[in-house]
Amino acid sequence: MDKISNYDKSQILIDALPYIQKYNNKILVIKYGGNAMTNDELKDAVMNDIVLLSLVGIKVVLVHGGGPEINDMLKRLGIESRFVNGLRYTDDATIDVVKMVLSGKVNKELVQLLAQHKGNAVGLCGIDGGMLIAEKKKTDDGQDLGWVGEITKVNTKPILDALDNGNVPVIATVATDENGNSVKETHTLGEFATRTTTAGYTTIARENGSRKLAVTSETADGYNTTLLSRELEPQLAALDLPDGVTAELAGETTQVTEMLSQMAKMLALALAFVYFVMVAQFQSLLSPFIVLFTIPLAFTGGMLGLMAAGEQLSLISLMGFLVLMGVVVNNGIVFVDYANQLRIGGLERTDALVATGRTRMRPILMTTLTTVLAMVTMLFGTDMASEMSTGMAIVIIGGLSYATLMTLFVVPVLYDLFYRRPPVNIDVGDDGLDDLPDDAAEFAAEFAARRAAEAASAPRRPDLSRAARAPEENDGEKKEADHDNG
Repeated sequence: MDKISNYDKSQILIDALPYIQKYNNKILVIKYGGNAMTNDELKDAVMNDIVLLSLVGIKVVLVHGGGPEINDMLKRLGIESRFVNGLRYTDDATIDVVKMVLSGKVNKELVQLLAQHKGNAVGLCGIDGGMLIAEKKKTDDGQDLGWVGEITKVNTKPILDALDNGNVPVIATVATDENGNSVKETHTLGEFATRTTTAGYTTIARENGSRKLAVTSETADGYNTTLLSRELEPQLAALDLPDGVTAELAGETTQVTEMLSQMAKMLALALAFVYFVMVAQFQSLLSPFIVLFTIPLAFTGGMLGLMAAGEQLSLISLMGFLVLMGVVVNNGIVFVDYANQLRIGGLERTDALVATGRTRMRPILMTTLTTVLAMVTMLFGTDMASEMSTGMAIVIIGGLSYATLMTLFVVPVLYDLFYRRPPVNIDVGDDGLDDLPDDAAEFAAEFAARRAAEAASAPRRPDLSRAARAPEENDGEKKEADHDNG
């Protein structure tokens, strides 16, 4: 059997404490027999429980039978059992076996077993001192059953004496009649104890030592659990509860709130880690901010995906946002890093952005497409696991698709606005790691040739300065001519 932890033991003791207090110093009669006596593991468990009850102040009286042991001994001795109307007929030979097995074997074994479990016990037999008096029992139609009887009188003094001395009385169910003849009796617990039946709890839940009652409900389709909880909180606060009684909301609402708090902390920590990694990559404090701007775009796409699919924000979908934050920055890193390498290779800022868009658009779209297709399998799965992860799949598909499209437009704009200083090529000290792209020179030559062609094809503008001086010069020459003529 598995060992019970100390925590479980404490919870059991807390739950049992009201009953321990209720039955303290009360007499509890336990009837023990049948197949429960043949299983060693079960027998040890019963004895252990009896010792525990004694230690907590409950006076236990153990009344035992021994049918399987009696049957086994009868078979070994070759005594056949005879039944009348389904009841065993106990003749003289059988009653001798009964007294031998119950008093001499089973009773002593139980006393010894209790002692092994650190319990104090004393063995008693119903025929000792006339403790159990019985009368012969007959069938309903009046047929004799031999030495089978029903209890008519119990001498409780030996039992009470044993209890007062701190012992567990272990009583073998063998009795005598008024004349002292042995009778194998049949009896009920009502002959030894008073039984009362009252309504009670099937289970008692406790939290921090106080009783707890949980009322559960399911949210109908079309309603949001979190919003309903917000409406319910003022109503709970307005309840007139007895002293010492409090009411609070728990379940999915509490889980979502705690999850949001934990997610906010994890997102902040992940954001810091991502930023410092990119700072080391770009050797710049500004470039990572351009890449990190893709994260709000991804979150916007994830929320739009949930709205389009009609899904609610759940614990699983929140996990999707966390995964999305780590995936979506890849596209921005690829774009900004390649643009920096082209600028280091000699390209102007605008030319580098155009060339980066031409060369990196395909790999960015392909990486996004492969991730989206992988999530589609979760989106359309029919098993229980796929249904539970539908929210996360929708968030990743919507957020990654939206952020990728926006990356190709927003990131170049932000780069052109805020990253005007040329990047610095940092020599990492290892051949091949800091090499410039092979096509940087090709792009530079291509853009230079394009500008030269545009300049050659453009119409020449007239020299406006000379045209402005011409009338003045002509007017001066005319005046000189008039002066000569005069």
